[in-house]
Amino acid sequence: MDIRRSLLRAGIKAGTATHVAIYRLTEGRVGAEMNGDVILLTTKGRTSGQLRTTPVMRVEHEGAIHVVGSAGGADHDPAWFRNLSADPRVRVRDRDRVWDARAVVLEGDERDVAYAAAVAHMDGFGDYEQRTDRTIPVARLESLDPREATGAA
Repeated sequence: MDIRRSLLRAGIKAGTATHVAIYRLTEGRVGAEMNGDVILLTTKGRTSGQLRTTPVMRVEHEGAIHVVGSAGGADHDPAWFRNLSADPRVRVRDRDRVWDARAVVLEGDERDVAYAAAVAHMDGFGDYEQRTDRTIPVARLESLDPREATGAA
């Protein structure tokens, strides 16, 4: 990996950590809107076992929250999506609301309909699909506790 790529990765990691910290500190009053609604998604690292929190776009479809593993149209799924695929138990922070959920990775027609809703929500998702040969994955977040959880996400 060359130095430019290393610096870019370090910058993205620092930017993500800053976004997460500000979002938590302000309960989403800052950081919850960036070309759409943003939630914080905490997954368990599939190899490290460490909790990882990432800001992701929130797509509302048929009364449920969905997340899209677009990675900006990269040729690979983002790490957070690979993590939730390995362990579907996640924690969600949507502004000041926090709850535990199970991520259900959608397939076939169900995935296609949800992805079309994501494109309608944010045009960029359509552009990302054109940049890659992979099928961009979509997951539905199903609450595990109807009372919702409390704590950091």
